Amino acid sequence: MRFLMILMYATFATIATAAICTDAAAEASGQVGDWTVVDAIAVRDDSGIRIVVSDKPFDRAGIAADLRFDIGDTSAHEDATNANLLSVYIDDDGTLSSLGVGGSSSYSSEMEGALSLRSRSADAIAGRFDYDTMKFDFELPVWANGAIPRVGAALAADGGEAGKALLAYLAALKANNFEAFVALSPPSWRDSMNASEAKGEGQLEIDAVTAELPQALKIIGGNGETERAWIDLSATREGMAVKAVATLERDAGGWYVQRIETLK
Repeated sequence: MRFLMILMYATFATIATAAICTDAAAEASGQVGDWTVVDAIAVRDDSGIRIVVSDKPFDRAGIAADLRFDIGDTSAHEDATNANLLSVYIDDDGTLSSLGVGGSSSYSSEMEGALSLRSRSADAIAGRFDYDTMKFDFELPVWANGAIPRVGAALAADGGEAGKALLAYLAALKANNFEAFVALSPPSWRDSMNASEAKGEGQLEIDAVTAELPQALKIIGGNGETERAWIDLSATREGMAVKAVATLERDAGGWYVQRIETLK
């Protein structure tokens, strides 16, 4: 069941669309307490700009996979790299709004003046943060919701080879073909999947995946790199038109489905 819970969490996050670009250079350096800042990301939404600094490099292509930098990405970053994170929230007028650690944020009058910006525009921000033991500089592109295209070259309308693998994966689910379902999932997952099947839980996993997918999935294009592809899909859910994106990875010469996410 452990594999099932991981798969359900990774596969069925429902997310809001926000395109992410990963080709612009980002610079960040300094200290936050006892850890060293090595990377940072800035994203703009309706409330202003959020800068997230970390002591581990961000997987920008992975972030682009689900089209949005949100709590799911920060959690995945922490889990994958054991990273430390600090969020700096900046209002539209360029003033500090709050600091965030974990799931909470705070602000005190002592922080006034901690943020000094050298430049700020719709697509870039640069400056310094200096408060207590938190001292770091940054020069970053700003990712704007829905404004910057995903990384990778555009795929053919049918998704190319990655699209063929996705269609085979969906066909395996429809046919309750656990063997094919495993074969089209990432190789690193297969031991856990086969262990579940050995315990009689294979059909349970197929049923769980199928129940969460939207209906009438149709490939409408996507983007891809050498090792990863993101297939855009039209679909329906409860009679309403929706969009979805499937993330695939290439390993050992084949394409494998990591997740399928429904977009709001």
